[in-house]
Amino acid sequence: MSKTAEKLSWSFAPRFRRGAVGWRSDPAIARIREAIAEIKAVSQKDPLLAADGAVLFLQKVSPALQNIDSSSGAIGNAVNRAIGALVPIIAKAPAEMPIRRKWLEQLYQAHADDAIPYIESLGDYWGELCASPDLAAEWADRLVDPIETMWSRGREGHGFFHATTLCLSALLAAGRHEQLLALLDQCPYRFWSYREWGVKALVAMGRKTEALHYAEACGPTKPRSCRSNPNPTCLVLRFLSAIYPARRSHTSNASGHPPCFSITSSIFFIRRMVSTSATTIFW
Repeated sequence: MSKTAEKLSWSFAPRFRRGAVGWRSDPAIARIREAIAEIKAVSQKDPLLAADGAVLFLQKVSPALQNIDSSSGAIGNAVNRAIGALVPIIAKAPAEMPIRRKWLEQLYQAHADDAIPYIESLGDYWGELCASPDLAAEWADRLVDPIETMWSRGREGHGFFHATTLCLSALLAAGRHEQLLALLDQCPYRFWSYREWGVKALVAMGRKTEALHYAEACGPTKPRSCRSNPNPTCLVLRFLSAIYPARRSHTSNASGHPPCFSITSSIFFIRRMVSTSATTIFW
């Protein structure tokens, strides 16, 4: 850690003591925005220090918000946006391996202790946070055995392990795509939150048609907004459109999310994407 990191006192830290925030979400959202702004400002001068501050924020945010009325979803959305903003700062920081391992251990413990949970989505970024295939492989090896044991009990004895998504993300980042798919085959349930990692693995291997079938096999879902509760077809659109970065402006709305089509039209467009050159498709 840099000498600067040892001396800096983060302004946001005292405001995120355990239970420090009352029941109203608006003041909490304002504090979250202030914390992110502070960390981003520091990142312009000292990326390593900013990453250390980002880890500190993610450790503190959930305990600080434990008394908030989260029924509207506003505070949850604010935390998810904060996670999305802070992950690249941590992932891109020029940290040596011991420091990055320390950060990941701290974040892992925060994720395990996240009772509400507010930072649950941090698991989706675990492979990115590892910042290298080797470190991602270390985490995959650490987490895969408990998941296999849990899923081997079948539907009746199936439990919950907070780090399941962390493991799936780590396997993907480590390039262990076949192992990821084999692990998902052991899952007693076809949860889309898990099977989407299989879609990502298949896309990463260039098997786009199989990715579509894999997503469809998850079963029908209620036609809800892609943004609030994405269904498999809507999400596979996001994955496959990511293959063609030059066309993102044609496949996303103002919020950065793909447009919501009906199930039938979505499948039609996806099938065109996997069978036609990207330069000849325009929606």
